[in-house]
Amino acid sequence: MDLVRVCKMYRDQCTSRGICGDDIYSPANGEECDPGCGKSDICTEDCKLKPVCGNKIVETGEAYCKKKPVCGNGIVEDGEQCDDGASGSSKCTKDCKKITCIKTCNLDPRFNKRDITTSCIKVEGGSAASVGKHYCACRAGFRTDLASYVFTRLRQQKVDHIYGVPGDYLLRALDYVPHSGLRFVGCCNELNAGYAADGYARVLRHRHAGRGLGVLFTTYGVGELSAANAVAGSYAEHVPVVHLVGTPSRKALQRCAASGDESRKHLYIHHTMADERVGVFREIASKFTVAQLNLADVNTADIPGRVDGVLNEALSRSRPVYIELPSDMAQVEVEPLALETPLDGKSPILTTDAQDVDLVARDLLQKLQSAEQPMALVDRADGVADIRKEINDLIRQSNLPTLAMPSGLSMIDSDTPSYYGVHSGDAGIIDTMPFVESADLVLAFGPMFTDAQTLGWRTVPDRQKMVIIGKNHVEGRPVDVREVLLAMSRQLDGKPLQSRNTNLLGNFRSIQPRPFQMDKPIDQTNLYHYLKQFLRPNDLVLLGNATPVLGGRDLVMPTDGQVIASGLWLSIGQMLPATLGAAQAHSGRTILLEGDGNFQVTGQELSTIIHQRLDVTIFIFNNGGYTYERYIHGMDESYNDIAPWSYLDAPEFFGAPADYPVRRDRIRTWGDLSRLLGDETFHSGSGLKLVDLVLDKYDIPATFKETFDQAAAQL
Repeated sequence: MDLVRVCKMYRDQCTSRGICGDDIYSPANGEECDPGCGKSDICTEDCKLKPVCGNKIVETGEAYCKKKPVCGNGIVEDGEQCDDGASGSSKCTKDCKKITCIKTCNLDPRFNKRDITTSCIKVEGGSAASVGKHYCACRAGFRTDLASYVFTRLRQQKVDHIYGVPGDYLLRALDYVPHSGLRFVGCCNELNAGYAADGYARVLRHRHAGRGLGVLFTTYGVGELSAANAVAGSYAEHVPVVHLVGTPSRKALQRCAASGDESRKHLYIHHTMADERVGVFREIASKFTVAQLNLADVNTADIPGRVDGVLNEALSRSRPVYIELPSDMAQVEVEPLALETPLDGKSPILTTDAQDVDLVARDLLQKLQSAEQPMALVDRADGVADIRKEINDLIRQSNLPTLAMPSGLSMIDSDTPSYYGVHSGDAGIIDTMPFVESADLVLAFGPMFTDAQTLGWRTVPDRQKMVIIGKNHVEGRPVDVREVLLAMSRQLDGKPLQSRNTNLLGNFRSIQPRPFQMDKPIDQTNLYHYLKQFLRPNDLVLLGNATPVLGGRDLVMPTDGQVIASGLWLSIGQMLPATLGAAQAHSGRTILLEGDGNFQVTGQELSTIIHQRLDVTIFIFNNGGYTYERYIHGMDESYNDIAPWSYLDAPEFFGAPADYPVRRDRIRTWGDLSRLLGDETFHSGSGLKLVDLVLDKYDIPATFKETFDQAAAQL
């Protein structure tokens, strides 16, 4: 029967018979509605209600009515794995995905990428889900990205700043820096970044008993070669710096390596040498780094072990290493289990047997006890800066008379009773040569016997009387010297050595500057004696590679003070950018004594010091040129002159903000200096203090004139 036709014919006469379509609602017959003969917006032809989207009732057949899921509304909707609100949680990311592995333990929602509670382990300090200085790694069975692994390993070594210039090949890896608890400090150029990393490492290792690294991150070719001078200096002076180099992707490197093929001639990648030698920069770096690693050549499973091996080389040998990270490998997943085991920084060739260590210790102690006049001469090369604490403990217990080489100033605590200052021979405030020549045994820790440090080698002790000691050897015999020194201290058993002839040394701490007239110009012969009243406990002083590195030898450092001075590389301009890194690793005042010529080479990094809002005091020795070089050759030649800069105007040019404190002083006379150093506000407070110290064109520390004459004779 055609119900619709019947209904149309008998609409007015029909009574409900429970037939769908009769336009009479009959719930007893299972009808939810009855549209009668026509169509209805709410009722289907089989007398069922249509689902209504938006009525907050989930109805049968309403799949077509579902709205697009909204991530962050706290409701798990179609296509979402989870939804813990707009900020995410420890188990759910902001894009509503369940978390599988840790990239950071920083609870800032911007960085909350991984499961802190289930995959995170505590690496150092704090709780597993802590913020601030603490950081975490993955539990066993989870994976982490390669860049995260590398940066976490660096963080374990006290590193929290990385220096560099953000070139194209390292941009992806830089995204991982803040997630790993680190901070990237962009410098004005790669050379300065290398110097900053060097200064940073020197302070960390001085303050943390041999722990710490400097980290430099540059781009392939042009960036790394710009930094080569600084890295070579770190190699020469035994400073552990990790040079990370962002390289082209693996595919691009393969294409470039094939450019020697006739069919691919002239297809080059930028920053290369216009040929197929993609590894040429690594070859160059091998001349001044102790280990090199190209991650493109390593199987994924082997990456953590290879990275750890290279970093351990830097730690154990106290010299730079080189790691190439292709731009497409930052996100390569690696096994992070090794992060649970800290790097020990020990050389695999060292003698670790307790009996061997004890034997070396007894031999050295016997030599000391049988010598008529033993002494120690301490520098900071050959890794001995890492065992500074153990050296100091032995010297205190043994009462061994000790001198420091100029670049080793502050290696020995200044309040150690048997410490007699810096060995500068007859050019120092005390002539140390008579005592050194009377010694029949000299324990020489990490010496750098360079012409610049030894007055043309005049102050070098007799080699037959010396025992040369590095961090990892005694006279070339591989041994863990830290353990040897600890064993010697135990064997001394509180019985100090009997010192003789120390009256030849006098008391360098009591030397006073000569009287001066307040209206007379300042001279460097007396300046450094006078500056010691400005120094405070825990001060850090950097000596520029000009006349300050000579005169600064006479500084008497207070308790816990540190001096950074080059003893070998002596690169012009090094110390201003080194001050940037040093200040960020140091918790007290940072003071730079810098020559004007040096300042003009790397002065743009003052802008980074300002940008980083560091607390730094800079004395610029303004004598109109290269006075150091004048005395060697060309006293009045124009090539030893420099352009006159308005040094005190530099902060404005470099954009110092109004809320960053800047103090500027120009000092010409002893009276000016006396008033400055007597002003307590100059000693304290934050921000930049810039002092233009105006000196005579020919002024040098008088005791070093003979040194310049000897340097001239060697040309």
